[in-house]
Amino acid sequence: MFAEYLQAVQSAQARNTDKSHRIGQIYFNVLDEMSPELANSFRGGDMDPFYRDDKIPVFLDHLEKLLNTEVEF
Repeated sequence: MFAEYLQAVQSAQARNTDKSHRIGQIYFNVLDEMSPELANSFRGGDMDPFYRDDKIPVFLDHLEKLLNTEVEF
């Protein structure tokens, strides 16, 4: 599941040719598209990368753990 998420992020980054979205926004928005409920669990919290790209490492670490224990989105 985590690998699928990362592939979707890469695709979204490739489509962001006008750089209208920061990388943290892309990471969050892709998760929101794939699993709104899971994205909501991050929204506004200490690991939400939407407004702060510096939260991406902790976001990805936690998300990887969650997705590797989830059966499906």
